[in-house]
Amino acid sequence: SDGTGADAIFSMGAGTTLEIADSTVKTAGDFSDALVTADGGTLNAGNLVLRTAGMSSAAIRAGASMCVSGGTYDTVGVDSPAIYAASDLAVRDAELSSASAQGVIVDGGGDVTLENVALTANHTAHTESSDETLRYQAVLLCASDEGEDASVFTMRGGSLTNLHGDVFLVSGAKAL
Repeated sequence: SDGTGADAIFSMGAGTTLEIADSTVKTAGDFSDALVTADGGTLNAGNLVLRTAGMSSAAIRAGASMCVSGGTYDTVGVDSPAIYAASDLAVRDAELSSASAQGVIVDGGGDVTLENVALTANHTAHTESSDETLRYQAVLLCASDEGEDASVFTMRGGSLTNLHGDVFLVSGAKAL
């Protein structure tokens, strides 16, 4: 897709389950994520080749439960992380990269688990509205709202490479 705000694969609503495998997905417009879950939807993805090119366009945006296994997930747009998660997300045996943003942002009580994942971030370009304190890290953990669970990032096996700046930034939350 090349439209602004044109998410490619979207699972939304309680009881909705979407499964996709062995496919290629590309978005070019700004604010156009490749894989998205929201409002209780579930998504299971396997062996995908995903690429987003627009500004603020995550390869994987988990607002509800998502499991990803295998594949390649790349972003090249400014402020476009490989992963943005505010819910449960498990990624296994995959390659993730972001050319102009954090590799992973865990926000609002999100819980991200990466197993045997190669993650590369190169957060060097920013929009004018980018917060100076949130620049140049591979993984960003943000505070959740009061009463919500803490944001969690777990990585087992694989590799985590940041080509520019800090590896982790914890903002308004505790790091243990």
